[in-house]
Amino acid sequence: MPEGKVCGSNVPHQYEMAEILIPLVDRGPEIDGDLSQDVWQQAPWQGGFTVVGDPEKTETEALPQTSFSMVHDGRNLYIAVEAEEPHLSQVRAIAADDPQVGSAIFGQDLFEFFIDAEALDQSCAQIAFNSRGALVDLWLRGVSAAFGATEVFHDWDSKARISTGAGAGFWWAQLCLPLDRLKFSPKSDTWKFNIVRTRVVEGTDGKTEQSISSFAPHPGGNYYNPQSLQRVRVENLDFSRFLWNAEPTGSFAISGKGKGLMLRQPLRISNLSPQGRCVEIRCTLEVNDTPEGRAWTIRRDFAPNEKREEMLEMPVSSEYFGNINIALTDTSLSEQVFSQVYYLEREELSWKEHRVLQGDGKGEYVCHPAKFQFLPLFRGIVVFPFGLAEMDNGEIVFAGCAQDSLSNSQQAVVAFTRDRGATWSDYEPVEGCNDRPMMLTYLGNGNLTFLTDKRYFSHDYGRTWPERVPVQPAPNGLGFWCEGNAMVDRTPSGTVARIAEIGFNYREGFWPEEPCDAFIRWSEDGGRTWMDESKPEAWLWQAEHNGKTYTRSVCEGALVRAANGWLVAALRTDLHPRYLDIPSGNDNLCGTAVSISKDEGKTWSPLQVLFAAGRMHGNLVRLPNNSLVLTVIRRIDVRGGRFASYRRGCDAFISHDHGLTWNLDRMYILDDFAYINGKSWASPPACGHLYSIAPDDGSVLTTYGNYRSGAALIHWRP
Repeated sequence: MPEGKVCGSNVPHQYEMAEILIPLVDRGPEIDGDLSQDVWQQAPWQGGFTVVGDPEKTETEALPQTSFSMVHDGRNLYIAVEAEEPHLSQVRAIAADDPQVGSAIFGQDLFEFFIDAEALDQSCAQIAFNSRGALVDLWLRGVSAAFGATEVFHDWDSKARISTGAGAGFWWAQLCLPLDRLKFSPKSDTWKFNIVRTRVVEGTDGKTEQSISSFAPHPGGNYYNPQSLQRVRVENLDFSRFLWNAEPTGSFAISGKGKGLMLRQPLRISNLSPQGRCVEIRCTLEVNDTPEGRAWTIRRDFAPNEKREEMLEMPVSSEYFGNINIALTDTSLSEQVFSQVYYLEREELSWKEHRVLQGDGKGEYVCHPAKFQFLPLFRGIVVFPFGLAEMDNGEIVFAGCAQDSLSNSQQAVVAFTRDRGATWSDYEPVEGCNDRPMMLTYLGNGNLTFLTDKRYFSHDYGRTWPERVPVQPAPNGLGFWCEGNAMVDRTPSGTVARIAEIGFNYREGFWPEEPCDAFIRWSEDGGRTWMDESKPEAWLWQAEHNGKTYTRSVCEGALVRAANGWLVAALRTDLHPRYLDIPSGNDNLCGTAVSISKDEGKTWSPLQVLFAAGRMHGNLVRLPNNSLVLTVIRRIDVRGGRFASYRRGCDAFISHDHGLTWNLDRMYILDDFAYINGKSWASPPACGHLYSIAPDDGSVLTTYGNYRSGAALIHWRP
């Protein structure tokens, strides 16, 4: 590797690439712009940055050259960078005191430092800084392969200090980052990091020269993806004392009047270490960078790995919104071991203005007023909806799944509302359930059930789920997979007499060319055991393509009992064979059909195909006026066998004759948005999964998964 210079001095250093080490120093450097301090002369320096974004130069060392060094003193991480720059006067960089500094720093000449002290490949801290001392800090939750976007969380204040300087042909910077601002885990003995330089120089000819180089090689990946950062060993760091987390949960509330206003904010404090510890929790508030009132301080003993909820209660002078500063001090060390700043939003996620479109039968649409909201994240992770149920205690329960695309992990969660969705409780995780909670069904008297690879039961209105039984296999010996909604027959007192549900399976590796096997079955003990299982022949159908005949079937399904006693099923159809050859088309091109039984499921009518492709995940409810409502996901807008529009979303249809006919020309568009990934019209999915319930006032509450934002909730009236 070539030799470099430190701050214009004559002291050479070799770039040491064999082992990335952050050494421990007795005393950290002064952040004063002077890189000639002994600590930087003795610390190892790294170089060898390579070009990013140019396939022909990915392995090429970037010029001008860049070098950096890192040390720590057990409490702070210190970073020094040196950037060769032959055209210093032409560097485009915003000043630190510019009111537009924030996002304006990006796209100009800067460094970006990424650090994942948790070493979990899920998130990382980012600090962007430039030659004029401007600094912006963010928290990245990685790159989502499913949605093709970086989830950026801005509620992080690094408290980093910076100094910069310049010499003949180069500029440099020093940073000091307090370690208690980072997130740690039991795996924090090895960190992951990267440093990226974006060089932007205004040419004399009026053209801008821009290049990006990275210390960690990225031949085809994103340099801001935590999964692709460089591993580094931190010498002699006792990280165990930093194994804490503290964060607000749910929304804050203001009570009282005048000078007696009181803020209440739930906090979750977590001891992430296997040792019992005592901690002092100190919270302060600020509005527009101005302190608000006195500090709130409590002292608590924590058992090993204990998580605890505390209620922050503080007097405030106004309808508070702004920052909450949380700091934890280990009482045995008399040392601050965790500190974060969180922003409390004034505007809560609640009902907002919305419009539902309805076809007029003549190719046009009319507007109806409705209400819409997105449900919040669960601990920073997007939640997707899988169930709603109205219970006899005045509550509606929501069941969803927090799906972390980075770690590929899932956590079932529930939340509750007493005002038909206007406000919701905090999510409660279903302990031990790392799957999607399908087929949420209220059984009466506080009893609920849902289905994953087991059947879960709650006996206290969804607060706990202690009973779990194996899912009874299908008659063919394979699994019984469900999505949709069950049909529940109730006694006059409201208790459940019996349940019917539709499920399916297929031979792994043979679908979609080979059809699914779909079944209906009944339970008289709340879903623990099942009987009268059948595989309706009417749910099979034939389709021709390129001179060949294919047997097709259905898979998941929804059930409702019509007012005249019929059973009505909305069924997801197999792929039409014309779509079997479309790469990545898979189940986005399934369709929806309706079948009716007039003899308690013994026989079924032939399939009435409402949509041959693109709409699925049917859900059925009966309104108080006995009309039936079918809600479906519009995953791909296919009409007449053609890709008709870019609109994705959620639609609804009404039947006034117990499911015999449906108002396709008077379709309700509950929500839609334009989406395409620029490659395939048939993938990836941008929305999926839904559930609807019909309160007794004639309205409908529908939730569906918008993959860009999470659980969407729509309150509308047919």
